[in-house]
Amino acid sequence: MFRALLFLLLFLQDRPLAEEIEKLAADHGLRGARVGIHLWSERKGEVLYAAQDGGRYTLASNTKVLTCAAALDRLGPEYKFVTNLEAELRDGTARLVIAGNGDPNISGRFFEGDPKALFKRWGKILKEKGVRRIEGVTLVNEGFDEETVCPGWAKYDAGPWWTAPFGTFSLNDNCVDVTIEPGEVGQPPKISIVPDTKFVTVRNRMQTVKKSPKPWGFARRAGSNEIVFHGEMLAGSKPVKNWVSIHDPYAFYGAVLRETLAESGLEVAGSVERSPKSPAGLVRIDSHSTDLAATIRVCLTVSQNFYAEMILRTLGRESKGAGTRENGLAAVREFLQRAGVTDYAQADGSGLSVDNRMAPRDLVKVFRHMAAHRHARVFRESLAANGGETGTLRRRMTAKEFAGRVRAKTGHISGVANLSGYLETASEGTIVFSILVNDWKSGGRPDPFQDRLCERILR
Repeated sequence: MFRALLFLLLFLQDRPLAEEIEKLAADHGLRGARVGIHLWSERKGEVLYAAQDGGRYTLASNTKVLTCAAALDRLGPEYKFVTNLEAELRDGTARLVIAGNGDPNISGRFFEGDPKALFKRWGKILKEKGVRRIEGVTLVNEGFDEETVCPGWAKYDAGPWWTAPFGTFSLNDNCVDVTIEPGEVGQPPKISIVPDTKFVTVRNRMQTVKKSPKPWGFARRAGSNEIVFHGEMLAGSKPVKNWVSIHDPYAFYGAVLRETLAESGLEVAGSVERSPKSPAGLVRIDSHSTDLAATIRVCLTVSQNFYAEMILRTLGRESKGAGTRENGLAAVREFLQRAGVTDYAQADGSGLSVDNRMAPRDLVKVFRHMAAHRHARVFRESLAANGGETGTLRRRMTAKEFAGRVRAKTGHISGVANLSGYLETASEGTIVFSILVNDWKSGGRPDPFQDRLCERILR
């Protein structure tokens, strides 16, 4: 591996710098790791360098590139996720019917930090129409099948935000935003959640201490919405924030909707039911939509697994008639064949499964295909930028001389650290690259190694 890296750096730079980077690679603990590199010059139309770039590597979140590129190709950036609020109205009462096709964007991210903003709007509109009482809610699933967690995620804990479930009706990335503030010494810290809902039960087993706090954490059992917080917090320290996923996105959506309507001054009775289609004779109350371009930007920039799974099922629904994982994967396969890629494996939309695999040279083919695509600009601008205000590269390659010259997708699960995308160089123009690091051991630092390598290429 190190000999190959030395040849690469001799090609790109003078020998002293090549020797420096060879040492840098060793210093970052990658001996024994499987490292695949493929560099393609758009200006020259040829491979600049390739090392161990064949064979399948675990992709991790580089899988999101496949999902989002296929969706952009098939649906276009203007595709709309639409949620319609309809009702049966009678003498100041309403039975609500909500028809949705899998909008992942009903969250604080798009509503100035308030995940209940759309529900508040609905409450206001209903009251303006003279409605005083809600007699039940029906959620009409126009989007996905019943799967809410991918089979390949079984080994992961249920609580972290990156394992959040998905469904046609989803709210706030199917997470609650948690804020923990220290209390008086010997007392539990204050824990608050957004949205503040009875759907979630918080068990606070933390303590505020004067010094040397034990690490804090949380746990949520699979199938439960009880979150147990444990550990200690230092008195006088700043509040900390985190996100905890919920169980059953449909029930979560319905529960918060009912609570919000009640807070708006409406009497709320009946239950939340689910149906495959809307009844006839309904009155349209409101319609909300967001577009695919904004959705893909979130998915790729911050590497949101929940978004990728929602996009995959939307792709399956629109291309094959039903929003299933299998249909989404089939649609991605058709797209990749057009990009010249056939030797790969994909198990989910996000890359959280270890069964997503592709060679670096084939991943570069996908980026090259999208560079010439009619939606190339949307795709490229959806990737994280180094040193940007947000995204997975905001703290990487932050030196002023490199600012904004990398647009790429990261990918991390245990033993995997990947980086693939576009480098904007002064002499070679755009270089499409993939640096996939698999099977690295404890103590290895593949991210800094990838960054230093990209910086040397940029120079």
